[in-house]
Amino acid sequence: AISLAPEEVVLFGATGTRFDHSLSNVYNLYSFCRAGIPASIEDAHNRITLLDGGAYRLPGEKQYGDRISLFPFGGEVTGLTLEGVKYPVTDATLTLADGGRFVSNEITGTEAVITWKKGILLLMETSDTSRAG
Repeated sequence: AISLAPEEVVLFGATGTRFDHSLSNVYNLYSFCRAGIPASIEDAHNRITLLDGGAYRLPGEKQYGDRISLFPFGGEVTGLTLEGVKYPVTDATLTLADGGRFVSNEITGTEAVITWKKGILLLMETSDTSRAG
């Protein structure tokens, strides 16, 4: 898919009952991230994306759900700032040891803004309401 130089890649059917397979598919997003191609995994309740750009906006009309969870991918994320969420953060460091510190933060404004200085961020946009139709 990378050799075709797509504008974006969305993987469906990449989550399920086998967590090892789901996690493997999350790691597959890294190839797209390194190539500068926006890619995500989407299912009925989640959109999972790897971000390596330092800034990301979630405008209301493009939000997948009303909650976001953030995890570092491959090392720490520094200078993390969250705006437009129930629990805003300014200039934080996110490490593997943080566990659930950045899980299920509620989007409160018309737009959530995530900025960071260094590192790759794993973003999960989630909803308790199924998007399956």
